Amino acid sequence: MDARHLDTFHTVVRAGSLLAAARQMACAQSTITVRIQELERELGAPLFTRHGRKSVLTEAGHAVFERSTQIADSIAALKDVAARFAGGAAGRVRLGVIEPTASHRLPKIITGFYRNRPGLKLTIETGGAEYLQRLVAEGELDFAISSAPTLASVLQFEAWFDEPIGVLIPRKHPLAARRRIDAAELRDYPVVLTDRWCAYRRAIEAGLPGITLPKVIHVGNPAVMRQIVRAGIGVGLLPMKGAAMPETVLRHVHGVTLALTVGVVTRPDSVMTPVQSELLTILRSRLARRVRADGTRG
Repeated sequence: MDARHLDTFHTVVRAGSLLAAARQMACAQSTITVRIQELERELGAPLFTRHGRKSVLTEAGHAVFERSTQIADSIAALKDVAARFAGGAAGRVRLGVIEPTASHRLPKIITGFYRNRPGLKLTIETGGAEYLQRLVAEGELDFAISSAPTLASVLQFEAWFDEPIGVLIPRKHPLAARRRIDAAELRDYPVVLTDRWCAYRRAIEAGLPGITLPKVIHVGNPAVMRQIVRAGIGVGLLPMKGAAMPETVLRHVHGVTLALTVGVVTRPDSVMTPVQSELLTILRSRLARRVRADGTRG
């Protein structure tokens, strides 16, 4: 049964005549007549009798109208659901985010976005860059806020900003009183670093060319890194956003650029739904910063 025929039938019932229904539906009266005739043939019974210009329901027409009201309501509900998806008010978003963006930049953005879309099915996955990129490549995530994929990856990357990396120092450490920390001075103390496969670790090694750190403590969890530094075991190189904590000081490393370029990772064949595209646009507008002369964002 064509939904247009059912809609036309209900319009005629409520309008009282074919002509009035045609005016309401902004179409020719002949179109209304054809639709009603096709519906009557499909149902096998006349639905209206004509009394002058008025269209009056037959007994079968009354029965069909009563039963079809629920169908019409269901069709309207389906259209509303589809419109919400098409308009970005509902749908599904599976988002991956590395730290510290996940903890310190994302919550305010995502909270406002979610509150205005009660029908949204939202998944936020946090973890290391390579882990999230693998989920994007496998279709488990729609996109991820991450560092750039490796050169062998087929994923696409759009740079948004640079995540500064600094040195976290115990308050009683010899370097704590210094306002200027030179990279070469780090060789004299135990340094807490993330695992070798971490994107931040690679950015640190790239930003300290020619400097070997002989006393490295490998720690996979940033929260554990901060606690180890606080305990006084060594100094830590880690993202500055959210790194500050009691009994420590946080400093830039002078003379070098320590930062991880962060942006959005997507599949080249990815087709975004309206709600996914809208969230991506909002994240881009809130997180992306100006492009520096060297082509990165800062």
